[in-house]
Amino acid sequence: MSIGKHLLQKIFISHSTVDKPFVRRLARRIEAAGFSVWLDEHELVAGDKLSERISAAVAKAKVVLVVASPASVKSKWFRYELNIAAEQMIQGKCRVIPILMTDCAIPSAMHGLLYADFRMSFARGMKALLTALQHEASRAAKAAGFWARARDTVSRVFGGTGFSSGGGDFESFDYDFVTVAASNRRSGEAYVVYDVVSDHLKRRRPIDDSWWDEYVNVRQRNEEDLFLVVSERPVELSVEWTGAPGNCVKYRRFEKDVLGREVGHVVFADTSHTRTDRGREAILKQARTLLVRLADSRVPFPSA
Repeated sequence: MSIGKHLLQKIFISHSTVDKPFVRRLARRIEAAGFSVWLDEHELVAGDKLSERISAAVAKAKVVLVVASPASVKSKWFRYELNIAAEQMIQGKCRVIPILMTDCAIPSAMHGLLYADFRMSFARGMKALLTALQHEASRAAKAAGFWARARDTVSRVFGGTGFSSGGGDFESFDYDFVTVAASNRRSGEAYVVYDVVSDHLKRRRPIDDSWWDEYVNVRQRNEEDLFLVVSERPVELSVEWTGAPGNCVKYRRFEKDVLGREVGHVVFADTSHTRTDRGREAILKQARTLLVRLADSRVPFPSA
């Protein structure tokens, strides 16, 4: 297996049971090229809770293949899997690659995505798909360095990390979290949902207000009110507070419901100007200090 392929873990194939012959052929060709595939008939056993297993599989997948056909676009399970994958894609956690098997109405979540076209030729579609997968493997290899180092630093600064799920059977989502001390909360601690944003293409494309709109759309669903974003990309969106030195820790809030009764507090740890573990750790310690203040009283901010 070439460098990066193992980092994609198991490629999830979202499809309709009606299209199983095509999907089996597709899976065999993908595995022959050195990639791993998650296919329901190989992974699920009697007694499994379908929604939980599928949600977990999509959450772990770095690549989700969406086989679009007249049968699949009418399937509620297909829409369920596509919605989870779209959320993961927005968070930068996976790549969604549509597979156009036959002519059909494309779901809105797939609009704007480049697809592998199998309508005229399986061989031609397969060539396009394998090119895309190899590209993803290369990106994964480049991104793995920052993801691994950032998550290790988060765990070290916050004393460990956790993983949880929220939502219901057809609206479930997964997230990582850390905890901070909170003297005014009954449990003595507060949960902080955190995300790591890598600059895998090394283009220094900033986190801006457009990124923020997508982020809020996802994080409004969390019950927690504290959030942390550790970014390798420069944070250039408008914020309500910026710390010093170096303006590496920033804060912005958002309303979690239309009446403004619930508020989400987001702390950004901008590590774009450092490439050392020590530098990232110093920034995350500042972020943790701010999160503790927010957990306790929401104000005041430490002086800049």
